[in-house]
Amino acid sequence: MLFRSPVQLRSWMLCGLPTDSLSTQNGIMMDKSTRWPLLIDPQGQANNFIKQMGKNKEMCANGMVIIKPTDKQYLRAVENGIRFGQWLLMENIGEALDASLEPVLLKQTFKQGGQEVIRLGENTIPWDEGFRFLLTTKLSNPHYSPETQVKVLLINFSVTPSGLEEQLLNACVEEELPELAEKKGELVVENAAMNKQLYDIESQILFLLANSTGNILDDTELINALAEAKVTSEEIKSKMQESEATSEEIFATSEEYRPAAYKAAIMYFCIADLASVDPMYQYSLPWFTVLYRKAVGNSEPSGEVAQRLDNISSYFKYSLYNNVCRSLFESHKLLFSFLLCVALLKGTDQVDALEWNFLISGMTPERLDLPNPDPSWIEPPVWSEICGMAGVPSMAGIAADFAKHAREWRLVFESTTPHTDKYPGCGAAYDLADPATSLKRLALTRCLRRDKLMDGVQAYVIAQMGSKYRSEDTRLNSS
Repeated sequence: MLFRSPVQLRSWMLCGLPTDSLSTQNGIMMDKSTRWPLLIDPQGQANNFIKQMGKNKEMCANGMVIIKPTDKQYLRAVENGIRFGQWLLMENIGEALDASLEPVLLKQTFKQGGQEVIRLGENTIPWDEGFRFLLTTKLSNPHYSPETQVKVLLINFSVTPSGLEEQLLNACVEEELPELAEKKGELVVENAAMNKQLYDIESQILFLLANSTGNILDDTELINALAEAKVTSEEIKSKMQESEATSEEIFATSEEYRPAAYKAAIMYFCIADLASVDPMYQYSLPWFTVLYRKAVGNSEPSGEVAQRLDNISSYFKYSLYNNVCRSLFESHKLLFSFLLCVALLKGTDQVDALEWNFLISGMTPERLDLPNPDPSWIEPPVWSEICGMAGVPSMAGIAADFAKHAREWRLVFESTTPHTDKYPGCGAAYDLADPATSLKRLALTRCLRRDKLMDGVQAYVIAQMGSKYRSEDTRLNSS
């Protein structure tokens, strides 16, 4: 199992290592690996972490050099880094590595004149043990050949939903309860110091036992050391028990703010998915985190934790909406509102996956073969879509009910506002304000009057999140 002292982990976090467990494991692998790490880092977290470590003289005594594969003289920088024991960060690499780097990646060193050296091109360079080579790529899903993968340690630094939730929880606690966050950091240092003291005591006792001669009971120094060690050990264990109780209290208090962090993490992945709408829509994680911290600080205070969480989430949601809408084309603003709304409802299990899949694609597990009740106004494609709805378990009876009330449905079909009219039959229970039935209503609008679907989506967004999220009401100034 990978292990690193809490003090070391804390020093990494002060240099920008994200606080979630996955990032911690990635940091330990970077530190322990015998191969140079290649970090998949689309959000730039690993890049920032490495650069901050490079500024720390205790971690990086000889400094850091940052290069790119496109630099003309980057091999000269590699040679100097090896010679002077510097850290070398090569960022923005693609899916292939220059063949000239192979000796460095494989650490093909050898002895020459009693000195360890490496041959790079035509030059033989002295190898300094302080040298470290780190590579990062912004590609989110790169494909590296097996030949490349055996030369480096691939580490995926892409943020995960649970990892981002943990990071945002820590950010929220730091802004909301700074004293608690500070106390948590102090406990980490204190616990590490006490663990080290216990280890030193045990090492001293083992040393005295190993070097004791004759009868142990006659060794006064050993007996005195054991007595002192017992007293000191009891004191340390007592302090550690108090520290554990305090840590549990801090953890319980921090956990109360997790729902706000969970919702914020959902919102991040919602805006990250906008890149599939247009590659121009790229939003950095540091920007998102800063915006979240500001929302925690600027949202309305409350003595009730539940109300406070609601205030934070509501303020941040609207702040994020306004800031993102600045960069969107007008035609995509309603789409963003809709995706944001559905993502948040999905996060609380209020969206049926099959209903959602039918709404966006028209695909269902099966389609019922029912006769068209009134071909005079129901076009074959429309009836086929309605029969497809019956293939979704939660909408299984809609096609038969539609055929039963075909005359009433014709009035809806001919209406100028079919997306908001009251539906006949079982459709009468479908309400845009009710997350349990709202997608069913949109699905019926999609089948019956596709030209009114966008109006239906807008009505859905207003019913679920409020009129300020409608596309025409987009605010261009961040609150």
